Amino acid sequence: MKSVIRTNKVIPKFNHQKIDEEFDIFCLETSMKYINSGAKIIDAPLLDKDVKAVLFEKGRRFYVLLKHSSENLSRLKNVLNDTEYGSSISISQKKSAEIADYQLLQLLLNGLAAKNHPLLKFNNLTGHLYVFMPEWIHKSKDNIVWSIMTLEIKVPEECFIKLGVHTFTSTKLRNKITFTKRKFEDYPKYVLSSDNSMRRKTADDDAPDFIMRQVDNHKNEIAFLDISSAKAYASSKVGVLSQIVEGFNSRYFGMAEIEFQSVRDYATIDTKSTAKENELAVKAFLSDKTVKLIDCVKNQQSEELCENIINIIREKYGCSVESGSRLSKKALNLRLIHNKDYYQTEKDDPHQDDLRGFTVQHITFEDFAHNSRFAVSTVIHELIIKDDISKGRISLFDWNGLGFDKDIAFGLSTGGEAPRYFFMTIKPDGTFAFSEQHLNLFEMNEYSTCVQIFDDDKQVVGVVKYSDDDILVIRNTELFTLPEFEALDNELESGNTFLRNKESREDYLTSVTEIRNFRIDDKEYYFVGICGSGMKPSIQTSALIRCVTQAKSGNGEFSRLLPLMNVSFVRNGQLTVVPFPFKYIREFIISQKTNKEK
Repeated sequence: MKSVIRTNKVIPKFNHQKIDEEFDIFCLETSMKYINSGAKIIDAPLLDKDVKAVLFEKGRRFYVLLKHSSENLSRLKNVLNDTEYGSSISISQKKSAEIADYQLLQLLLNGLAAKNHPLLKFNNLTGHLYVFMPEWIHKSKDNIVWSIMTLEIKVPEECFIKLGVHTFTSTKLRNKITFTKRKFEDYPKYVLSSDNSMRRKTADDDAPDFIMRQVDNHKNEIAFLDISSAKAYASSKVGVLSQIVEGFNSRYFGMAEIEFQSVRDYATIDTKSTAKENELAVKAFLSDKTVKLIDCVKNQQSEELCENIINIIREKYGCSVESGSRLSKKALNLRLIHNKDYYQTEKDDPHQDDLRGFTVQHITFEDFAHNSRFAVSTVIHELIIKDDISKGRISLFDWNGLGFDKDIAFGLSTGGEAPRYFFMTIKPDGTFAFSEQHLNLFEMNEYSTCVQIFDDDKQVVGVVKYSDDDILVIRNTELFTLPEFEALDNELESGNTFLRNKESREDYLTSVTEIRNFRIDDKEYYFVGICGSGMKPSIQTSALIRCVTQAKSGNGEFSRLLPLMNVSFVRNGQLTVVPFPFKYIREFIISQKTNKEK
């Protein structure tokens, strides 16, 4: 039986009568313009043991969930009497069917904070739900807690689950955090309770406190999925979500259930042949060219590194490689330099050199992976792409094999306050040219519709123009795919960690592997997972789902473009999440910007 693709979109199931029999929901609304996101009044109701959850998004109102009782209204009034906003708050009771599905779902999820879980710590803070595991707590050698990494479980209006990583940092590290828009004093403070969960700090607390901020130049991450062991899986985003869904469906059995959207009809692009670099194509390209390596660091370590890189290139590709001190317009140039931090003083910065007329790829001495054949392949691919851009011809992909008999244009926007719009028009033989277009309502041309699409919708990733009446629009969505986490739970708990073979991938990992596209409600979607063949047990990020729509009256098929993502030369050996011509456009934009600054 063909496995399904699951997305993070929730199909909520509610029995409103049973929910109303067990819980009371109150809406608290201020007569002021809004409630500050860190206001104490949002956490105040949780001081009452009968309050099960608080939900606050933004604006003037928030919701409180309590165990059903005739005394709840008076309880809330007593709790709010001495709080900020207290005198401006009006309270009204709501039936569960009177609030939006996503709000009810989030409120019930927030209610899991009242549940004692052996692994997860649920924290309903300022109307949000933050979950963490004890091993996510970062301590010093003296057992001082410096930071707590958490996963926020959030349900937006479209009713899908978002998993965002947030860090609560000890206020003892405030000197390592830059405060700009919001002062340190304005951040709500939290403490670790005796049960190792978090709560709002009160006036009587003398325990160390935390704010939701990260120290400068540091970013915590949680792997999306890790199937190397049951413990590693439990600490991944999918593992945590699995526990939450199981806990939710158990806690609210008969009242509410979380079920995720499933897709049964989809097409797949097999990525097995892409899992490894196409060395034959690279060798053919380099056969009549010279790679020149220039050492701009000039110390003993850099000399050894350059020698090693030269040997790897010669061995791997069998091409001509030489070292030198000057750039050559006839060669493909690699320059070993320091990273930008090194040149922050008055030292001459080679990043600022005028490289017009040369094909150059920089290697930074501090960041380059020593003795890495993979890293060498990456820089060689970058060199080839830059050479393609200068020559106007695609080298590492057989464009003729797609069978197009007309020109196709790919376009993207630089975004920002003053966006620019660039297009790459590719002929059937694989030759191409770039152009920049402008938003001009008084002077229309063949690209005006495409430019207007970017201006109208900031979620647009790119456009593909088959003809004036046939334009495909690629948009980001908030959707991502989920593996069969219930089955993974069972397999890993039973000790089975052999889950990366072909059969297991088809059974459990269809939603995170290969390139797949499908239709929902007359819209086309696709996602790019990882290459299933040779996959690693840990997947750092989820596979985002993108939507493709027709802007005009044409019938161009996006499925014909799926092979343009089945390449490994764009993202360091990984598949590319949008057709690879967009990579060429981005590189062209960078070169234009660099040339303009000279």
